[in-house]
Amino acid sequence: MDHVVSVRVPANWCGRLTSDQLREWILDWVANPVPFNHLPPPGPYKISIRLTQREFDTLKRVRRKNISEVIRGVAALNMPVAEQTKEMKVLSGILGVASALVALFSAGRTSQSTNIENC
Repeated sequence: MDHVVSVRVPANWCGRLTSDQLREWILDWVANPVPFNHLPPPGPYKISIRLTQREFDTLKRVRRKNISEVIRGVAALNMPVAEQTKEMKVLSGILGVASALVALFSAGRTSQSTNIENC
């Protein structure tokens, strides 16, 4: 009996990830589990993979998190980094400059509220 596992993944993975690719990565990871560097949160894009009963049972035995988190973590380990578009590079530059200006102008001000750093 096969199991179909559906997982929500980040929107930017849409079109960059196939079920076959993901299944191969999962089976490789089960054979040699490594810790995840990054565990992305669920997103609006959904992908499904088919696992045999044996593969499913092995994945359940090896995992340390819920199956959806494991699948997203394995995918994150293997996903190629998307090349930034020209528009994204420009937006990143603008946001960087804006952050620097905010930091410069707020450095002289004192506040009694708790400081929270932006990522």
